[in-house]
Amino acid sequence: TDVVFQLAFPEQEADMAGASLLRFCRLIRLVRVVKVFRLNYMKELRLMVKGLVGGIRTLLLSFALLFAVLYVISGFATMTLGRDDRTEELGLQTHFENIPKSMFTAFRCFSGECFADSGVPIASVLSTNLGWGFVLCYVLSYMLVSMGIFNVILAVYVDITMRAAKETEISTAEQYARESIRIARTTRELLKKFAEA
Repeated sequence: TDVVFQLAFPEQEADMAGASLLRFCRLIRLVRVVKVFRLNYMKELRLMVKGLVGGIRTLLLSFALLFAVLYVISGFATMTLGRDDRTEELGLQTHFENIPKSMFTAFRCFSGECFADSGVPIASVLSTNLGWGFVLCYVLSYMLVSMGIFNVILAVYVDITMRAAKETEISTAEQYARESIRIARTTRELLKKFAEA
């Protein structure tokens, strides 16, 4: 609503800054929702969030790995498919004319949406017109990215989440042991005071 109001009344920009600040302060109050994570039946959600936070570094490194592999594959695609006359005749040359467009096309193909702007499947059309050389390169690169890198990323995330679960269990056990010792000491002190009286 703030965006619509600012577009409709651009001269009232200063007033909107105050209103946006107040809305932001109201959003900060939502932080109280974090108390929900302390409830016992939210243990799995707490575990997932802890695993996600613990895996941020791994996620960034996996993005770098995926970017590097896509960059290399896109370089080859730009040099071969982007300069091939048959690709231009098929109307697919715009998807491979430079490395950024090739990277986006490769990412789309590896994540399951490998269609041209006209709606034809890129891999199928190119395999029909370019032959087994393209099919072999496509299958190998698809297996590398989709079945290799994506699965490694998933396995690392599962490992991080399991480690977070183990750390949570150890922490809970330590807290329980400390609490038991504290209760035992308090009980002993109370019994001493009762015995003295």
